[in-house]
Amino acid sequence: MLAAAQKAAILRRSGIAVPAAPVEAVALDGAEAQAQAAGRADEGAQEAARESALGEWTAKINALFVAYVAARAAKSLREAEAARQLDELRRMSSVQGWTRAPSHRA
Repeated sequence: MLAAAQKAAILRRSGIAVPAAPVEAVALDGAEAQAQAAGRADEGAQEAARESALGEWTAKINALFVAYVAARAAKSLREAEAARQLDELRRMSSVQGWTRAPSHRA
């Protein structure tokens, strides 16, 4: 199974816009910034915020990747069906004794 970062790289190479990954340090609101400045920042809250941001990003990447893979599979099926139909037409036209339909001109 691919990691979210690997999926994001594949999507980027395919030209799909990918949301930016969360930064290591999540932006803090004013109260949290003051507590951190005073040396009393709650590391558990920061870790939870990082995990939450990473989880949201991972969910977005997974959704984009599923759509990307489904689109590729659909394209492959369409191409396979077109090739099958073309092959069938070629076989029909190469059958011995096959002639054109009679003209309806009188």
